[in-house]
Amino acid sequence: MKQKGFYETSMFLEPFNKKTDKIKAQKILALLKGLVRKVEEHYSPITSLSVLGEIDLVLRDPEKINRFTKDSDEIQKDINEILKRFEIISIDKDAISLSSKLLNKSSRGLDPIDVLNFSCAISSKCNAFFFIDSELKNNIYIKEIAKINNLKMSPW
Repeated sequence: MKQKGFYETSMFLEPFNKKTDKIKAQKILALLKGLVRKVEEHYSPITSLSVLGEIDLVLRDPEKINRFTKDSDEIQKDINEILKRFEIISIDKDAISLSSKLLNKSSRGLDPIDVLNFSCAISSKCNAFFFIDSELKNNIYIKEIAKINNLKMSPW
């Protein structure tokens, strides 16, 4: 039986960012499409409503859309195609509670939506968390909670 791998917002948007190296963008798209065998053999892809909401907000923001290689409709179409293979989970009470605890405990400037996405991965008992954000990667509390919950942090 495959383990669960949670994909955070940055994984879906980074391949379309003008500043992203083309090779890195291709690798992330291959991962999202299920073409990276060593990942695909072990993890079923999961994301959450909070991730989808954040994607929608970014693609609707006229200032943020300028940083992408395609227009928002094209990006949304590509992401929707990718999402066909993903399980989409809701935000539960445990995720909200954990998010609140982490945000109160952390002295570093973590983005609340990133913490919520991380907490969704924990509360849905995911085994891996695929992301790009370095604040998450380097935060001691995030590392501690991930270790306690056997969540492999997989930064790209």
